[in-house]
Amino acid sequence: MFFDLLHAGYVNGKPLHIAEPETSLFDIIPSTEFEGLSTQQILGRLRHRHIVVTGNSHSDMEFDKVGLRTLCPPSRVVSIQGTVNF
Repeated sequence: MFFDLLHAGYVNGKPLHIAEPETSLFDIIPSTEFEGLSTQQILGRLRHRHIVVTGNSHSDMEFDKVGLRTLCPPSRVVSIQGTVNF
């Protein structure tokens, strides 16, 4: 049932992000292009589509405290959806 619904969105036997990328909900861009975008450009794209970055090279990382520290220090307050709750 799930895959039937998934395939119902295909165009000419291909998923929409491949068959008609301009109308897909996914904005698939290479990491080199993504790295060149400003914060405002990224936010502008996210208003309309989900960004999928391809070709990103990274080292293997565990999903633990050490791995998360590569993103930001655990003591940093992170704003989510423009609000900060204390």
